Amino acid sequence: MFRGRVLGQKLVGHTQATVRNLDGTTSTIEGPGYYRVRFSVLEMLKGEPQPEVTILTNEQESACRFAFADGGDYVVFTYSGDAGELWTSKCSRTHALRTGEDDPDLSWMRGLATAPAGATIYGKLVLPNLVTGLDGPATITVRGPENHHIATDEKGEYALRALSAGQYTVSAAVPPGLMTGDAVK
Repeated sequence: MFRGRVLGQKLVGHTQATVRNLDGTTSTIEGPGYYRVRFSVLEMLKGEPQPEVTILTNEQESACRFAFADGGDYVVFTYSGDAGELWTSKCSRTHALRTGEDDPDLSWMRGLATAPAGATIYGKLVLPNLVTGLDGPATITVRGPENHHIATDEKGEYALRALSAGQYTVSAAVPPGLMTGDAVK
């Protein structure tokens, strides 16, 4: 993953293969080409730092080609091809950057370096509109590799951070005094 500016791109010709038909004759099969796109790396987000990177993208739109503009700035998500070359496509999160706008993907990736270790479980407990008479916050119970009890805030929200990896079950218990609109009538 990197943020880069397109320095240039070149269409690499179609591939050809000769195959033998069942009747003994031969046929030539022509496959689509691809673009070789060269970038100046402005910021390396994952991988070894390098001043330039060349990536490939399919020629055909139907094969998820990402159409780069020369001189444009992009966040590029790549994957390794069969021969170890880097590829991207419109089916990835690769996208153009807009001048003067914060990019959420860039913000998230930059934050990974200083993010706390572990997982976060968070949510909001939403009770039906007719619920009245609660005497305090609800209690959220989390069971798994770690067990925790946490009270919701005044909005019904909760969060547990820096949890160990694993599968967790989350349940909620409302405080005493729960009444529905039907019980009030």
